This record gives sequence, structure tokens and C-alpha cells, in this order.
Amino acid sequence: IHIPFNFTVGEKAFSAGEYVITRNRRDSDVVWVIRHKDNVDKAFIMTRPVRSLDTQEKTKLVFHRYDDLYFLTEFWQPGNNTGREIQISDREKALDKALAQKRQEHILIAGGK
Repeated sequence: IHIPFNFTVGEKAFSAGEYVITRNRRDSDVVWVIRHKDNVDKAFIMTRPVRSLDTQEKTKLVFHRYDDLYFLTEFWQPGNNTGREIQISDREKALDKALAQKRQEHILIAGGK
């Protein structure tokens, strides 16, 4: 999926670009890997399941936004009503406490906005 802005996952910062999110192991949904399409950068992500009443038609990424800082918080795959929620980093917790009223949710959908 193309992410058109710089963002953070856990404690790691990423630049805008094309990214792939995959399981770290086929037999586990807990740890996932996000990597730049060119293998320039990657990070391991600790997750837990989240559910929706609706089955997702396209890949969807959910970000928390604080002014111009974006934190990836969830990702959803097409054909599923279960997504993965990412553990909130200490940095985002501090920002959320200081700027909670300024936090916005930003959703990216593959092939759309």
C-alpha cells in the first residue's frame, strides 16, 4: 500500500512510500512485519485482534494523527472482518496525553483515500 506521508510504527519512524505488511510467521498472528517495498527499512509489530461488523473490501490502514505526526494503529486485509491493532508506543502515549483533543483518525484504503 502507498503511504503518502511519514509515519511511525511503535518507536520506529518511516518515510512516505510503498509498504508491505506480512506475518512474521505463518502460524502466528501476533507478530507482523512492515517493510518498505524496496527492503530499505522494516520493523516488527506486536498486534492483537480487532473486529468489525463489516467485511473489509480493500486493505485499510488506520493512523492516529497529531498535527503532522502519524502513528499506524490498525491494519485490515480484504475479505476479513478481523484486523490487527498495534500496541501503542510510549511516544504516542505521551503525545496523546498532551494533545488528546488534537488527535484525529486518518484512514488509508488501498486504491483510494
